[in-house]
Amino acid sequence: MRPRPCASVKGGQGPAVVAAVVAAVVAAVVFVLRAVMVVRHGPRQGVSRLDAPLWSCKLGDMRTLMLLRHAKSSWDDPDLGDHERPLNKRGTRDASRMGALIADLELTPDVVLCSDAVRARATLTLVLSALGGEAPQVNVEPRLYLAEPAAIMELVRALPAECRRCLVVAHNPGIHSLALEMTGSGERKAVAALAVKFPTGALAVIDLDADTWRGTRPGTGRLRRFAQPKEL
Repeated sequence: MRPRPCASVKGGQGPAVVAAVVAAVVAAVVFVLRAVMVVRHGPRQGVSRLDAPLWSCKLGDMRTLMLLRHAKSSWDDPDLGDHERPLNKRGTRDASRMGALIADLELTPDVVLCSDAVRARATLTLVLSALGGEAPQVNVEPRLYLAEPAAIMELVRALPAECRRCLVVAHNPGIHSLALEMTGSGERKAVAALAVKFPTGALAVIDLDADTWRGTRPGTGRLRRFAQPKEL
C-alpha cells in the first residue's frame, strides 16, 4: 500500500495544529471525567444527566448547533496542498447520505458556516443538494480552516437571534473538541461514541438552551444525535 503523504499546511500553522490536537485531547479527558461524575453521583445543580430528556423550555429559547466534519478527502495528487484536496469517491457518497439524514430529521439549517477548504465546500454542496428546498444562508469562512473550538464558537456566537439552527462544516481536531466542550448530556451510546472519535463525514446535533447564540455555554448542550457515515 502506498503511504499516504503528509498534509502540507500554510506557513506558521504547524504550532497551531499541534495546539489544536492538544486541546482536543484535553477536551476529551474533561468530557469523560464529567460524564463519569454525572453517572456516579447524579447531576450537579444546572447539569443534566447524560440520558436526561430534552429540556422543557420555550421554543424561542432553543438553539440547535450541528457540527459536520468534512467528508473523506483524496490524497491521489501529492502536489496538492492540504487546503486544495477534493473529496474521494467514498467522501462524495457519505456527504450525500449525511445530507439525506439531515433532511429526514427535518433539521435544515438557517445558516451554514463552512470552511473555505475545497473538501469542506464540496461536502456542503452535496449536503445542500440532498436537502432540497429553499437554500439556507451560507457563509464560507477562511477562519474555519483548521480552526480551534474558540475560533469556531466566536463565529457561532455572532449569529443573529432569528437563526435557530446553525450547521458548521469544518475540520478535526477543532470540530471534535467543540462537540465535546458543548455536550453536557445526551443518549449514553451517542455520548460514548462521541468521546471516542469524530470521523470524516460525521455529524453531531447539539440542542442548546439559550435565547441567543451569545448566551450558549460549554457543557450545557444535549447531544440529540451523533451520526457516522458507516451507520447510514
